[in-house]
Amino acid sequence: MIIYFLLLIFCLLLSCLKLSRQTENVALAIITVFLCFGYTTGTDWFSYEIFYYDRDLANHLRESREIGYYLFQTLFYRLGVSFWTFHIGVKVIVFLLLVRFVRLFEVNIFLFLVFFLPTAGFYLFIDCPFRNLIAFGISLIAVEKLIHKKNIQFFLLVLLAMSFHTSAIIMLLVYILFNAKISSRTWVIVVVTSFILAFRMDFIIENVFVPLSNAIPAIEERLLPYFLDYSFRGELGFGLIVRLLSFGMLITWRKKIQQHFGGNEFIFNMVFLFFVLFPWGMSMKILQRFYLYLIPAFIIGTLFLLRSLKRDWKWYFIYAFFVLFGFVQTLNLVTHDHRYVPYTNYLFFDRSKDIETRRQHNIRLSPYTRE
Repeated sequence: MIIYFLLLIFCLLLSCLKLSRQTENVALAIITVFLCFGYTTGTDWFSYEIFYYDRDLANHLRESREIGYYLFQTLFYRLGVSFWTFHIGVKVIVFLLLVRFVRLFEVNIFLFLVFFLPTAGFYLFIDCPFRNLIAFGISLIAVEKLIHKKNIQFFLLVLLAMSFHTSAIIMLLVYILFNAKISSRTWVIVVVTSFILAFRMDFIIENVFVPLSNAIPAIEERLLPYFLDYSFRGELGFGLIVRLLSFGMLITWRKKIQQHFGGNEFIFNMVFLFFVLFPWGMSMKILQRFYLYLIPAFIIGTLFLLRSLKRDWKWYFIYAFFVLFGFVQTLNLVTHDHRYVPYTNYLFFDRSKDIETRRQHNIRLSPYTRE
């Protein structure tokens, strides 16, 4: 478990130093090896490895709405690329795309990682929902095209991302809101309304979902498993309180931040859209896949906030607030189940072991395995 905290401390220390671009890239290479070369960590890799080599099973992907991944993996399989070379190579490319995207905004990449890794980075790169990760990477390119007003390229990239994971459809809403002028008061009303409705998911199920599913059976067939899995019933947990405080700070200092970064106003629309979707992700885990695409904007907005404030008590308080919360998030994440501990790396683990032995490695050895 300590290795995850050491990575955060490593990033935190680097964020305090003035580094040359070459030194920065060396440090990022070390981080890349840690994040992208995980071997028995996570759970999805097992299914993806089977689908990669078993062509009968892989053919079932043709029938899915996410055929992009089937064509993508088939291409590399036919080129004779091994699964783990394919898997790790794709993760490395997505991480590099993330670094390039963050550098567009001239923020400290290591401080970005201090906040991003506990929020989404460890999940995306260590647990690794692979198709979702690829769609996430494509969406970063799409936003870059949108920034440069290349709308056709943006839509083509979003369609490509959706062919890997349909959750990328959220990027269409990003397009609608990209240049929208929305007041802080409006965002407060929308976010508060969203949280209230998420608190009453049981009401929505009883009065909206059930009547619709009775009228249209296909709705029940498709969505029932997700609604049955909802878990948010109004508890004010620590994570929820932190998000509400984050929203309050970003709204309060929005004008001050925009005085420094007026050309990046669209970031705030993505940030506040994140807060609109966040409570729904707490209600149903499947909906967390949607706001993953918005987390880089949320972190960048937070860094804008820190850069726009003077280094007085407010700055130190907010800085410490987010850093400490990141460590708490990491603790909760890596101790939740066996996915993260023990950490194994492709470069240093015995790769001769068969797939079932590797699948059982973390389940057998993790102190956090749940019976």
